[in-house]
Amino acid sequence: MLGLDFLMAGTLLTLAASQPAANPCPHVKTAEISVIPSAKDVTYDYSKTMAQLQATKTDTINPYGFHGVTMTQGYMEGEIRMQPTIKLDHKYDQRIGAVCIWYDQVTLPIQISPTIVIAREVYNDPCMRKAVIDHEMKHVQADRKIVNKYAGVMGKKIYAALKERGFRAQPVAPEHAQAMADRMTKVVSQVIDQEYKRMELDRMEAQNAIDNVEEYNGVSAQCPDFKPPTNVTSKKKNR
Repeated sequence: MLGLDFLMAGTLLTLAASQPAANPCPHVKTAEISVIPSAKDVTYDYSKTMAQLQATKTDTINPYGFHGVTMTQGYMEGEIRMQPTIKLDHKYDQRIGAVCIWYDQVTLPIQISPTIVIAREVYNDPCMRKAVIDHEMKHVQADRKIVNKYAGVMGKKIYAALKERGFRAQPVAPEHAQAMADRMTKVVSQVIDQEYKRMELDRMEAQNAIDNVEEYNGVSAQCPDFKPPTNVTSKKKNR
């Protein structure tokens, strides 16, 4: 079982906050940005028959072209979860008669939860079981690399966005403080959302690069004696 060893245990960026002189709100503390990648252990599902797997929709692009057919023997499914926490702090400044609001902490855990689904008939064949699991583990490793990459990217992007805005808001009247806090939170959420979309595109490209003709043929060649059930209808060849 693969655990957290493939990933960095955590990426903690504690970033100095250089403040523009034009903002009368004082610099209170350094903004702390923590982007923490993690991975759950791989789980396995052998409960479905090969016939049932053929009805499962996957994102795999058929590498055999228009006339090739595929038979799904297994696949990797997994989601990437992000649960950002954006913490602000504030103080009423009597000198200027306004509220000063600043970024206190941004914490972004990124977690992947991979499951390898293998047809029951494949699981019961030791040779094919190993061949398919080895193939699907390449998909798991690709996800881990993507999460590692974007942990660093997101930390830098969040930092750049906050630095551009001085890490704090201009002073606001007390009645407008909540609206300003909402805007400051939205900035971080927008950066995360944008990078998440880019991560999903990179992830799709990395996953599809694994599912090529050479890889598929290599899996099949490892177990030439494996015969799929005769009642299985092939798709438009083996993931």
